[in-house]
Amino acid sequence: SGAEGVPAGGFARKVDRIDLAVTYVNPVVVYELAGEKLALSVGFIYAHSRLESSSKPVIALGPGGTVVRKLADLNQKVYGDGYTFNVGAHSNVSEKLRLGAYYRHKIFMDYDHGYFTATKRNESVFGVGAARFQTRLNADFSLPGTFGCGLNYQATDELSAEVNVEYSTWSEFDRVDADMGSPMRSASGAIVVNDATLSSDPNFDDCMAVRVGVAYECSETLTVRAGYYYEESPQPEESVAPNLADSDKHAVTLGATKKMGMATVDFAYILGVPNDRDVE
Repeated sequence: SGAEGVPAGGFARKVDRIDLAVTYVNPVVVYELAGEKLALSVGFIYAHSRLESSSKPVIALGPGGTVVRKLADLNQKVYGDGYTFNVGAHSNVSEKLRLGAYYRHKIFMDYDHGYFTATKRNESVFGVGAARFQTRLNADFSLPGTFGCGLNYQATDELSAEVNVEYSTWSEFDRVDADMGSPMRSASGAIVVNDATLSSDPNFDDCMAVRVGVAYECSETLTVRAGYYYEESPQPEESVAPNLADSDKHAVTLGATKKMGMATVDFAYILGVPNDRDVE
């Protein structure tokens, strides 16, 4: 509503790309108890993230959804850091059966260095006189905590099977706040938008994931693996949007480990198949 010359019909945005990359550094300390039958662990997690998105074009709509004009290309890029902890336990119940459980606390991500860029396609966009406008962008939100447990069974000397169940607290991802660190100005230099805050409430739900897999030791130097997993989507129907769409997922996995002298080479492949989702 603050943009000049925008028809009452509003906006329609075409989202071209959203990239979220997170790198974790997780040193862990392990302590063995009960004659190596029980092990406890605690770790510290540092996360560094890059979030990029581009929307082009933004289109002003007239009555009946007709295209009136292309307004601007929008690009956002922010970098953030977060810290948290994780704990775990592992038990050798018998020679063939092993149990494990783990918990990772939620991570509060602080994106305190980034930028928002608007490249103008029409003179009335944001009241900005220049063809390109850029301002600092800060954002913060919490990535979910995770609790999981697993069971591994050594069926034979060569063959083992494993099942894992994981619960993620995506409901803690309850709000995303983004602040523009410098004002938008019109062609005359007047401040059009000052200290703007953009907020989003995705209203996610907690969700489950189930994974199963088998490993077969072909020889002393080669092990092959195969698996399947199912992940629920945390996104309820009312939160589905073009710039943030998700659905339940199925996937099959393949893997192998090859030992070559003092070196080890690992191979992994995942084929994911998201469910179709129709939203009115």
